[in-house]
Amino acid sequence: SIAYHWSETLAKQLGQAAQDKNFHSLRHYAINELRYEQGLPKMTRHHLFGHALAGEEDRRYGSRTPLTDLKPAIDALPRVF
Repeated sequence: SIAYHWSETLAKQLGQAAQDKNFHSLRHYAINELRYEQGLPKMTRHHLFGHALAGEEDRRYGSRTPLTDLKPAIDALPRVF
């Protein structure tokens, strides 16, 4: 399963420090990195991570962030392994 392989890879990379980490930990870290360190716009972060949009304006108007804008966001993600 994906969860098993994720846990195994994490344990190999982080050793004992991996004990308190899970996939949600990585997601939380990546979102904070893109928000505070990279200054990625909220809408792009929501589209990249699959979050629901909160405001009426965001849900109703506009379109998905183009893939050409998501690529630099993905490239800006911190490399953990």
